[in-house]
Amino acid sequence: MIVKMAAILLVFLVLSGCSVPTQEQAIDSGSQPQGSSQVPPAAQSVQIPQKQAETEPDADVAAKNTALFESLATAGIEDAAVDVQQNLILIAFELPSGMNEEKAAYYAIGAATNLANNDQTIKVEVFNGSASTIYSVDSQTAKKFVSGEISSEEFNSAMRKA
Repeated sequence: MIVKMAAILLVFLVLSGCSVPTQEQAIDSGSQPQGSSQVPPAAQSVQIPQKQAETEPDADVAAKNTALFESLATAGIEDAAVDVQQNLILIAFELPSGMNEEKAAYYAIGAATNLANNDQTIKVEVFNGSASTIYSVDSQTAKKFVSGEISSEEFNSAMRKA
């Protein structure tokens, strides 16, 4: 089970395009010897990344991840891997025994829809034995389906399944 969860997290990293960030470096001007006003050449090229205004605070993202995980667990989808990002919501889980794959995926999409912004993509990967299926839909379409604005046929045709 641990190996499968590690594989799920690896899939998330690959799908989301995540990379390991470098540690921010700050220049402490107070540590320079007195009388030395010149900044060392290596420190001159250091650029400290600034947070973009559009990014959500870490606490908000953590709360969304927790809420999504708890919603899935309530439905019997335990040990799911969830990752709410700015433009993407990723969910992956092993299909619980006795549960219908498509219904489980639709439930996960619905749970993600409750947290989604209008410009996010929702991706759900369901592992069923040695096979997996990825369901992908944009959050606007999912919200229209949940609110009854579009039919299940329209929703099914908009959803990508691979």
